[in-house]
Amino acid sequence: MKHASDSGEQLAVEDLVRAALGEQTGLSYSEERINFDGEYIMIDAVGRNVDGKAVELVEIYAHQGKLKGGQLKKPTDDAARLMLAQKHVKGKRSKPKLRLAWCCDEAVGQVKRSWRGKALESMGIEISVIDLDPADVESIRTAQKRQKR
Repeated sequence: MKHASDSGEQLAVEDLVRAALGEQTGLSYSEERINFDGEYIMIDAVGRNVDGKAVELVEIYAHQGKLKGGQLKKPTDDAARLMLAQKHVKGKRSKPKLRLAWCCDEAVGQVKRSWRGKALESMGIEISVIDLDPADVESIRTAQKRQKR
């Protein structure tokens, strides 16, 4: 039996989202560690062109359904991470594009209708929906029920 906090389903979806992003943009996406000032941050998907230049930085969120409580801070926390990574990513062309790739229309709509959506827009951060197969959506929903505290 899986531990209640196991996030294997969400991590598996991140691979699917990276593949979907690659199909959309023609870039090659991988999770990357960005080092700076003796610290580091992990970025879910760094999109690189054929020359290996970082063109896009993406944070992925597989959550399904309405955001609640602390989840509402996720887009602005991820925006801060992306903006910091943008300054320190190796092999970049000018400023890489910043994007939040989420897997739920409802959650994206909730953010876009709030002040957080306006903040993301003013920071130049796109938030988009990546469609998942119904089986993957159900897998995420099942995991969320198990993880609920």
